[in-house]
Amino acid sequence: MRLRALLPLLAFGLGCAGEPLADVSSGSSGDANATTSGTTSGSGSSSSGIDTVPPTGGEDESTMGGSMDSSSSSGDGAPGYTPFFRMDCDDGEPGTDAVGPDALHSAVSVVYSGDEAVDGVGQSCRTSIDAGSNYFGGSYGQPDVTVGQGDDLWMRQGVFFPEGFCFGYGEQPADGWGALKWMRIEFDNGDPGDRLTLQLGNFAAQACAERSELFGATREYAGVANLRPESFPPIETGRWHMLQWHVHLAADETGFIRFWLDDGFIGQVDGITLGAADRSIAFIQYGDYWNGSPFVDASWYTDEVLMSAQTPDTFDDQGHPYIDPSARADDWE
Repeated sequence: MRLRALLPLLAFGLGCAGEPLADVSSGSSGDANATTSGTTSGSGSSSSGIDTVPPTGGEDESTMGGSMDSSSSSGDGAPGYTPFFRMDCDDGEPGTDAVGPDALHSAVSVVYSGDEAVDGVGQSCRTSIDAGSNYFGGSYGQPDVTVGQGDDLWMRQGVFFPEGFCFGYGEQPADGWGALKWMRIEFDNGDPGDRLTLQLGNFAAQACAERSELFGATREYAGVANLRPESFPPIETGRWHMLQWHVHLAADETGFIRFWLDDGFIGQVDGITLGAADRSIAFIQYGDYWNGSPFVDASWYTDEVLMSAQTPDTFDDQGHPYIDPSARADDWE
């Protein structure tokens, strides 16, 4: 069994359905609050899209499936930084229910699978959901390390959508607007707190789009806005993709979010990423966070999730530090 390093910094979230920030047609460039290319234009106070059920408790080490050790060092040949979370879905027999952080603790089926695997090695976690179901995946706990004003967070996950996957949503009151929540940070200022959510876009209403895109991040505080990069390369089916964002937390315009798809830098959006200087991360939700009710029965795969609050010593073509797409969870064993 492969080991995972899981610091107390990380906590995962479980939410409930909320209303969209604005109606956006499939594949559009955003709503009136949208911001792109480092320019913020959103206004308003709280978002009707904030979910109504906060996390209710933590997970102990046995259920999280990892060891919490902030002093763990990388092994020989590993990059010179240590992620606080590593997940590779190689810990259970194919066909059995995923456990610990692999399970996502969702209201659907998540099993270990040998059908698809990053690099064709090992296995992944297959999530399945029925049409008409609206659910939220993730696991959560209470962090005891502060990540807030002036800190940075890198989050990367491998996702595989099979050929013929339907990027679409069906009828569900107050949900579905062309983009779906896929990874989220929640802050510690309430029940629930402020939220910053990565979303995938180009989801069709009561229809199927053939491919998706990285929509950007939605800030549900400090002037509710969709923070969108300038370019939207396609997330195609039938192959693994590495989705990544880097958030520099700041309660003023020095904050920013950078986005990557695989090894391609998509862009940076500047602006507030923390509602107030005294706030910190309460939990992080990763993997999938479906909001909008799938149009048809659907299955997809997740693997090789890495998260770091230490600056990676690997860089993209433009010199930005990032988690290299070739980095694997077992590089630090």
